[in-house]
Amino acid sequence: MKKHLLFLVMAMAFTACATLHAQPTLELYVDSAPNCYVPGTGFGAWWDLAKADIVAGTFQNMGSGHYPGQAKANPADMTVYDFGDCGNRLTWIFWLPGTSQSEFVNLDFQIKMYWDQYGIAYTFDWSDPGTPILNTSDAGWSADEFWAEVYAGGVIGFFGDANWGAYGYTEDTPEARAAFQYDLGVYLGAQSYEVGLVGWTASPPQQEGIRVDIAPEPTSLAFLGTALLGLVGRRLCRRKP
Repeated sequence: MKKHLLFLVMAMAFTACATLHAQPTLELYVDSAPNCYVPGTGFGAWWDLAKADIVAGTFQNMGSGHYPGQAKANPADMTVYDFGDCGNRLTWIFWLPGTSQSEFVNLDFQIKMYWDQYGIAYTFDWSDPGTPILNTSDAGWSADEFWAEVYAGGVIGFFGDANWGAYGYTEDTPEARAAFQYDLGVYLGAQSYEVGLVGWTASPPQQEGIRVDIAPEPTSLAFLGTALLGLVGRRLCRRKP
């Protein structure tokens, strides 16, 4: 299975000079975000709306996916490709209201993602970089692979991951669409969940996560049977955008 890690790795210019005075409130959400980055549309428009909804208390988990209001995704909600609208990715959003830049820096904030492939749990080895490895409680944590910004009196940010579909197809053709549908069936047969975790080690430590279960739509079942063998010989790997 090809894993495609889609994140915006942007370093925040935080000033770590203030003393942490209280345990921040941590909120975590998840959605299927577009993998299109045309200014004013796609991911940017989704991110602007997501931030506003979270602050207003109206955000709905997986509201852009096949199962609004549920921690559940169809493979199409988390598979990207090189043609058409480029697909979608799972994106977790963390919100720390009332937290300043310096307080956030002092938290030693970290993120982690892990998923299963045929019942075996994997996470990322960021030193390789991002190569999948077997998941353990200590593996897969990163203090860099996320985006965060000051917003509405707090700190809000995101991180995400996706599978890769129709690898090698860059034009929107019937063949590319067929390859994409085939890969969706492969992922449906191989992967049953993905988990996004956030946390910090500063005292007192805190950790929170959301598990997203992978579920089919009725139309997905039609090609599942023939797709199950498609993963044989394929290696978990990471591809940068």
